[in-house]
Amino acid sequence: MNILKILFSNDKTTAKDEIVLCIITAFVMAGAAALLIFRDLFPVWLYSKAVTLAAVLILFSVMMIIIIVYRLSQNFKDNKKE
Repeated sequence: MNILKILFSNDKTTAKDEIVLCIITAFVMAGAAALLIFRDLFPVWLYSKAVTLAAVLILFSVMMIIIIVYRLSQNFKDNKKE
């Protein structure tokens, strides 16, 4: 069974948007994780800024995940006018 067929069953006009949104969110979350993992490599004066930026990126990712879940749950509605 094709997972894309299940996720994007009726409204195929926003399928590319949702895929791009998922990819951007994954990259941002990976960047935040990399900042937290490699924070000891930064100089002392950049350490707190790297942790703060990572926290902001994680919050952004959480917001985007909520938006993605909402968009996928509302996907059954057809946006085309009849």
